[in-house]
Amino acid sequence: MLLRIIFFLLPFASQTDSTSSLAPLTYKKVDSATYVQFHSNSYKELIVLGEKALKEDIDFYYLRIRLGISYYNVENYFRAIPHLEAANAINPADEVGQEYLYYAYVFSNRTLEANSFASKMSVEIQKKVKYKQNAIDAISIGVGTSLNNFNPDQSLLDLDKVYASHIYQKRMDFGNILVEQTLLNKLKLQYGFSVFQINNVGIVQTPIPLSTEINTSQTSIGTSNQYQYNIGLSHLLKNNWNISYGFGWYEQNYKTFDGTLYEAKSLGSYSATFSVGKQFRKIYPSMNFSKSNFANAEQYQAEAVVVYYPLGNVNFYTSTSAAYKNDTRENQYIIGQKVGGEVVKNLWLETSAIYGNLLNYVSQNGFITFNSANSMKLILGADLKFIYHNLEFSPSYRFQLIDNSFYAYYVSKSDFALTNLTNYSNHLFLTTVKWNF
Repeated sequence: MLLRIIFFLLPFASQTDSTSSLAPLTYKKVDSATYVQFHSNSYKELIVLGEKALKEDIDFYYLRIRLGISYYNVENYFRAIPHLEAANAINPADEVGQEYLYYAYVFSNRTLEANSFASKMSVEIQKKVKYKQNAIDAISIGVGTSLNNFNPDQSLLDLDKVYASHIYQKRMDFGNILVEQTLLNKLKLQYGFSVFQINNVGIVQTPIPLSTEINTSQTSIGTSNQYQYNIGLSHLLKNNWNISYGFGWYEQNYKTFDGTLYEAKSLGSYSATFSVGKQFRKIYPSMNFSKSNFANAEQYQAEAVVVYYPLGNVNFYTSTSAAYKNDTRENQYIIGQKVGGEVVKNLWLETSAIYGNLLNYVSQNGFITFNSANSMKLILGADLKFIYHNLEFSPSYRFQLIDNSFYAYYVSKSDFALTNLTNYSNHLFLTTVKWNF
């Protein structure tokens, strides 16, 4: 958004000074040279000189505001913010400085800071930047489906295995709704509801039928429904610290096989999460912790995430994560990587990869979990986002590599054991529409 340029006319500013004469630097020479650079749109040169002056303890209001606007005009909003904040602390009445600082927050995707700052502006400036307090910030609705390439006709038996049973997810259809609100200008509230309709297929193979109900053919278990309820709260603190909490409740209806028949069951599970992070100049590191009880087994998870903005804005970013989880059975590790940015105006692309034992993995404060019957080993994703005014349209795709295993009875062991098959893959398609109020 185009903002008007400030003309700082100081009585002692001389347009004949140049940076070549600044040895050693003085307050007057820095002020004069940055004045000339600012009005000649020499923003990169001004940034070099201004940062050097600050290192030599030369600091004053006009230097800070010129530095902030210079960084802003080269689209390095992350570096613009501390200088504009410093200028605002010195002269909070300067409305143009307020305007630049507000948009720097917005273009850095720091909406909580933007809302908190705008709430203290005058009514005239609020109208100018089109700030208003809404009862609801945004509503998102998503629908999707998941298909796979599993071959149900493959043989699971051999001379040593005389019984085998396997359950796999044939298809999943789902939908969700997410509502976002800002409370007291420093609290971001999210609450969502998701429903999943899952078609599971059970496979039982034996040399002879076990009963009139269970034979050597593929057996459909039927459709099960799962419901998910989530709430998340983020709190903006001083010095760019942010903490967030999340709670999720998950209701699962499913069927199991006990050797003679299939039994319908229901299970309720929860996840509780806590995250803390701090925004630095170009990076946002955070630590995320969660506890859950999926499949009636307590699980603890810790994850470190570092988001890096090399250009000083959100036009290009990377996110690297490493997680550790323990579910009373074994220690498990997960690594992830995202790369995203603006491809062309109003079109964004994000690619992602996650690798590890993803069974019961908790992500995004519990809004995304992997509490499925089959464990995933690898997820590759691509997300597009089209923006048109207040509307966002986001088609997404996920390739999910499934850890394919089944239970078999071994004659040589006289016992059941878990056996691995060739992995198969899920293909998940999701479309999300978001309206920003």
